[in-house]
Amino acid sequence: KNSNVKMLINGWRTTAGIDRVPGISLRLCLQAWCHSSRSQSRHMALQPLFNHPVSSRNDSVEWSNVLQSKQASKESPVSIAEPTPVEPIVPHLSCSSKRESDAWASVLGQWSDDNLMCKSTENPIHAAICLGSSSIGYVLEEKANGQRKELARAYHDTMLGAGREGPGFQEDALRETAAASECCAREIRRHSKGGKLYIDVVGTAAFRHSREDCHGTDSARAQLALQRLCAPLVDLHPTEVNVRVLTGNEEGALAFKAASDVPGPCIVIDLGGRSTEVALGDAGRSEPPHILSIPVGCLASDSAAGMQDSLGPYLEQIRSFVAKYVQHAGQAPQVILVGGTATTAVALLKGMASIYDGEAVHGSVITVDDFLRLASQFERDQRSREAKGEGWSPVLSAKWLTEKRWRSLPAGCMALAEVVTCCGGIGTATVSNRDLLDAVLMQQHEKFKKDYAGC
Repeated sequence: KNSNVKMLINGWRTTAGIDRVPGISLRLCLQAWCHSSRSQSRHMALQPLFNHPVSSRNDSVEWSNVLQSKQASKESPVSIAEPTPVEPIVPHLSCSSKRESDAWASVLGQWSDDNLMCKSTENPIHAAICLGSSSIGYVLEEKANGQRKELARAYHDTMLGAGREGPGFQEDALRETAAASECCAREIRRHSKGGKLYIDVVGTAAFRHSREDCHGTDSARAQLALQRLCAPLVDLHPTEVNVRVLTGNEEGALAFKAASDVPGPCIVIDLGGRSTEVALGDAGRSEPPHILSIPVGCLASDSAAGMQDSLGPYLEQIRSFVAKYVQHAGQAPQVILVGGTATTAVALLKGMASIYDGEAVHGSVITVDDFLRLASQFERDQRSREAKGEGWSPVLSAKWLTEKRWRSLPAGCMALAEVVTCCGGIGTATVSNRDLLDAVLMQQHEKFKKDYAGC
């Protein structure tokens, strides 16, 4: 799929008779070319070959000798047809055929025929960044020896989707999100160290609603805001970078992909800042889930009562949507919760004081009564502090909890209580610490494996 590789292959086939060389040797040539691009000196040594307008017949003979000697050590050597003798053509003045052969022999000598993966693709860094309505999150992974290793994961509460009375974003929220994006870029730079780097950036409901609600100048400003937030990541000069705004169905499908790691039918509820996605399906199957996306999230109101009013028009829609699927499935599905409100609620119930432990949160069971109790508790605490004129301090000795997240919890907990109740069952749900970032990385690894399968 790389145009340079296609050009190189076509050049070899037409000018050097390379089509007579077995396929495994052609892959070795590609490996050498890819690897040489990472070494400036080797790249310069081989540059004349890439720029060759023509190749002499002597070049073809020496190429065949080099590649044939590479196969000689194998138990079943592959024979290479001898070229028909012809009058030699004078080599291009930029490089003699002997120098070409020596340079390529040096490179190919460092490779074994059993190593069919390009060295330039070993241990690449994969990064997924989610520009959410409530926070910006990122996760970095390295894939070595077929195993995925997480290098870093962090979330910064910015509440980009809060306080919007019209199109666009609040400038202070944009500044905080831009600062978080720069922090993410520094962390990626620290881990990548100039190697292969693949970045996927997704924007959620805050950008989706801006794009849908804005027209003309306002729409252009929303697009410029997204470019501004991604600028520090593009400045890293990644091997590949993709930036996209997710639709509601895409967001629900990614949440389902990340969290549905249990067998059987399940309902995945992803409560974000500006939207809530309900995805229903059978975990582990290839069929896409049924998805409902409503434009209400934990930032829709600053109180539990206000959240009930905001969700009211959509509750019956959720009930009928879930009831239709449950009737078809024939059994009550398991309810799985995704998102910062659910994970924060579990962490506080477990008494996590100094650090947030995602492994301990993952798989925990929480009830509707737990959400209602937390919503009431947080709201009372907020009113008490405002009446006393007290400033912000971490609640329940949770040092990792930010003020922005704390203020969104009463409405968020009430929203989850209402939605889980609409999904029926016994009023309990399992909380997943996996989210959109994990699903985006899954997609990236699948794409990477497919694109480089034949390298």
